[in-house]
Amino acid sequence: MDHSKPVYVAIEAESYQMRCFVEELQQKLYPQGDHQQHKQQFDLKTDSIDQVFDAANTLSMFSPHTLIFCKSSKALNEKQEEKLLQHLENAGSQSTVVFELQKLDKRKKLYKALAKAQVLLEFTKPKAHEMQSWASKMAIKRGLQIESKAANLLAEHIGDDIPRMHSELEKLELFIHPDKNITQNHVLAMTVKTSGDHVFAFTDQMIEKKSAKALTALHFLLAEGTPALMLVGMIARHLRILIRTFEALERRIPRPGLAKEIGIPPFTVARYESQCRKISKKDCYRYLGDLARLDRELKSTGLPSSLLLEQTVRQISS
Repeated sequence: MDHSKPVYVAIEAESYQMRCFVEELQQKLYPQGDHQQHKQQFDLKTDSIDQVFDAANTLSMFSPHTLIFCKSSKALNEKQEEKLLQHLENAGSQSTVVFELQKLDKRKKLYKALAKAQVLLEFTKPKAHEMQSWASKMAIKRGLQIESKAANLLAEHIGDDIPRMHSELEKLELFIHPDKNITQNHVLAMTVKTSGDHVFAFTDQMIEKKSAKALTALHFLLAEGTPALMLVGMIARHLRILIRTFEALERRIPRPGLAKEIGIPPFTVARYESQCRKISKKDCYRYLGDLARLDRELKSTGLPSSLLLEQTVRQISS
């Protein structure tokens, strides 16, 4: 998709694809990441289309280029269509306007003009049989590889829910990090056999001393069939990340480099930083010792795994 046009019009756009387009457009226009100060938003429910194009045609004192978003929950009337057509034909280079419309008559002059100018965005929802291909494409977009069987299993489990696919891939990225290859076993562990949301919520609740919630999540995960040793591994992983976060913060690593230094995806940095204010590094090391002992007990004592896990979870989360 060309990201250099002065106008784009999306019709009944599927949310994930639309969000990706907007992110790519913002990256193209503002490679330094400062798009917020150059962005304006309008809604034709309360704003006039003249206001939209007045903003588009006004040179900003603070930005060489203005990005404008305009939504309409109804079809454009004839006057609005004419105004849009005029702007399409005469737009300058000082702005980009992105319209999100619910309807646009394909028989009309405006639709044909938009199609000819290649500024029509028709992000339709994919069919269920296309989702395996979507899983692969979305993984590649995140810098990951997903095995064919893993992509097929993910598609079978999720159906045609693109936002959910995005969410599951995000969780899988966190689960396998720093590895980049998603296997069938990863999907089985995080998406099919258990809910990745619950696993990460469980470890968060432990660290944040929310004992009752952590125990409830533990019982749910065990009832779902999540292996006890997998949970021990996830808790230990979380504690090691916190230790690396402490060490990076102690060395005053600049914020843009924290994710790489700690070895975590960038979107998780803020969460671990916050948790470092609720626990000490000394406690993290102590809890790792508790988990090592728990691991041995699970493998050797024959006591119920639920009982052993619950005791350790209580110790850490209290």
